[in-house]
Amino acid sequence: WSAANRRWMKDSEALEQVYGTYHEKGVEVVGIATAPSAKRVQEICQENEFIWPQVVDSGKIASEHHVTPDKPYLILNRQRNVVAALSSAHEIDRVLRQLSAQPSRKAE
Repeated sequence: WSAANRRWMKDSEALEQVYGTYHEKGVEVVGIATAPSAKRVQEICQENEFIWPQVVDSGKIASEHHVTPDKPYLILNRQRNVVAALSSAHEIDRVLRQLSAQPSRKAE
C-alpha cells in the first residue's frame, strides 16, 4: 500500500474484517507499505489503528511477487507462493472461504 493512496485507506476496513475473521485460524495479514519514511507509515498505522504488522518496502517485495496496481492484494501459502492476486480487499474473504473449503493436502 502507499501512504498517498486514498483507495487503500478505504480498503483497510475490509482488511480489518479479514484479520478479525481469519487471524485465529492461522491467516496472517501483512501490509507492505511504500512511503517516504518508516516514520510516516508508523503515523498512518497509529492514526488508523491498524492491528496487523506492516513492512516498509522500497518496491523489492512488490517486484518479487509481481504486484500490479490493478491487483495489489495477494494471498500467499505457507511456502510464500502466490495463490491469488486480487483487485480489492473485499475479494480476500471470498477467496479465503473457497480455499478453506478445499480438502487439505499433506505436504509432499
